[in-house]
Amino acid sequence: MSGWNVIYYFLKEIKYFQIDEATAKEITKVFKERVYDMCSAESPAQILIDIAEREFKLSRIEIPEPYRDVVIQRLDGRPEFS
Repeated sequence: MSGWNVIYYFLKEIKYFQIDEATAKEITKVFKERVYDMCSAESPAQILIDIAEREFKLSRIEIPEPYRDVVIQRLDGRPEFS
């Protein structure tokens, strides 16, 4: 994976943002501009999260407490918690 795929995966599957592929592509453009001009001590991951939250107003998927530390695949599907 590279480019927008990594950003899409990171935001959706790791950070639990509600995001579609088109938005991930837009965020990728902003992120690449910002990270190449990076003069701060912020990590690229934090810059990406800030862009998603502040500029694109993305919200996170609510994950029940017992499952927050569990790796979940395909968050766009129906959860099957037992």
